[in-house]
Amino acid sequence: MAEFTLARVRADLEAVKLVELYRKEGLLEGASVPRFRMPDVTVDLPLLVSDLENGDRASGFDRPTVADVREAIRDAVASTRFKLDARMEEEIVKQLDAELEAKWKTPQPLDAALQLTRDAAFKIDPMVRKIASRPLARDSASAPRSRELEPKLVAEDLDAETRTFLRSVELRLKTKAIGSIGQGPRFITSAKTSEIRETGDPSLVARVSMTFKEDGFEVVSVESGDGASQVRLVPE
Repeated sequence: MAEFTLARVRADLEAVKLVELYRKEGLLEGASVPRFRMPDVTVDLPLLVSDLENGDRASGFDRPTVADVREAIRDAVASTRFKLDARMEEEIVKQLDAELEAKWKTPQPLDAALQLTRDAAFKIDPMVRKIASRPLARDSASAPRSRELEPKLVAEDLDAETRTFLRSVELRLKTKAIGSIGQGPRFITSAKTSEIRETGDPSLVARVSMTFKEDGFEVVSVESGDGASQVRLVPE
């Protein structure tokens, strides 16, 4: 059942990625996620239990690697208006990797893994803001224009884009971390009719019935008591 829970977590994180993409495209901003709707699907099948695997190690989530951190930053840049040249990117990669390594020494449970990722993104916020205020390298392939020529990224806009960028990095690192879980003990099963018939032992056959429901999200703006506005995903 743990795999089903993790599948739901991954699906929710992917939904947030879609919202980021939709908000970047003016015509899609505010559209519900997902656009494709699937009716309820019920699966009822017998499973032949043939063995029990001990697993390669205790279940837990590994720290994202340096390559994961770099990919998360590049994906976040691509999905937002935040701009970085190669030198800026490398500074952020090194600092974020150092923050993760300092606290994430061993595989962590899901709640700890998500919290450590959030904490690391929060701690590099001042450094990212400082880097973002510098002019971009004019010879950068990823950012050919200097920041002075980006009129939308000044003052309060730069502050907002920095927050959006860091949230995007955090989201992508969480997705990377969730994909790194070790394999714990599990039953080896088969749904092949021929193998179930050949076993001749009904006690080795389990029946599983599952119903999958497709949920949709809507993007809403919620205003807090102090007048600040925050974007939230709510079920349709």
